[in-house]
Amino acid sequence: MSTLTTERAAFEAALRTLLAGVDTGAGSGTGLGTISPTRQTVVDYVKAKLDELVPTGEGVSISLSSAPNVTDPLDLLIDAHLDECTKDVCLTAPLSVLVPTDPGITTGTPYTDPTIGYISLPSNFLRLSSFRMADWLREVDKVITPKDPEYKKQSTQLRGGIAKPVAVMRWKNTATITGALVSLTMANGGTGYPPGTNILFVNDSHGSAGLISVTANSSGVVQTIDSIVNSGSGYVTRTGCTTYGTAGTGCTVNITVVSSTTASITRILEYYSVLTSQVVDHFLYIPE
Repeated sequence: MSTLTTERAAFEAALRTLLAGVDTGAGSGTGLGTISPTRQTVVDYVKAKLDELVPTGEGVSISLSSAPNVTDPLDLLIDAHLDECTKDVCLTAPLSVLVPTDPGITTGTPYTDPTIGYISLPSNFLRLSSFRMADWLREVDKVITPKDPEYKKQSTQLRGGIAKPVAVMRWKNTATITGALVSLTMANGGTGYPPGTNILFVNDSHGSAGLISVTANSSGVVQTIDSIVNSGSGYVTRTGCTTYGTAGTGCTVNITVVSSTTASITRILEYYSVLTSQVVDHFLYIPE
């Protein structure tokens, strides 16, 4: 036969399981069982709408050493869904009542065709408020996706122009390729280097931070490459690469690099079309 004690224990266990399944950890910020005063006000509005308004603290009170105090299970259930509800409101409410955010994006990245390009969207981007390139005659406040029939027109002469611009939100692979120094051979020992060990930068327009240790003879000519102190990044395999770092001049090396690709899938806003400028007049969005 069940008793009040066993019923309460079963209820507490079931409640903790339920809350663990719906609590997102967002919003309250201080853990299960704690709701900020601002969010509690919204919770009370919801309960009033449900005709379930109970003054805070008059609900079920559970106090266990292994679990936080749960003042009112209904409060926590509502709180767990507030963020998603807010997101839905921000996606459907008129833009005139939503306060946008300006991330400070000032330029776009052109494609091979310099009349089109893109900007990378902030990670918390939820909805476009207003976007305009400097060359455009008007702004856009709606974006299309690759599934929209208008998207196919953007690769033809029917694409958007400066009078009726089009912006497309899609995902783009923005992978970066970096090259690290793996081996070097001497091309020219140069002159004027301090005898003994010298630490030189490998000077390449594509790379940075590559350091090598070399040894110069008594005449100031680099004789050997002893080691790679820092492999750097961004290099390309090439011959006759100059070095710098001490009083000597003319030491050049042939470099071999290993390339690695870092994949990065990013949401972008693609724009059609501009005349000559990649300058962003303004970009405002509603954050998540």
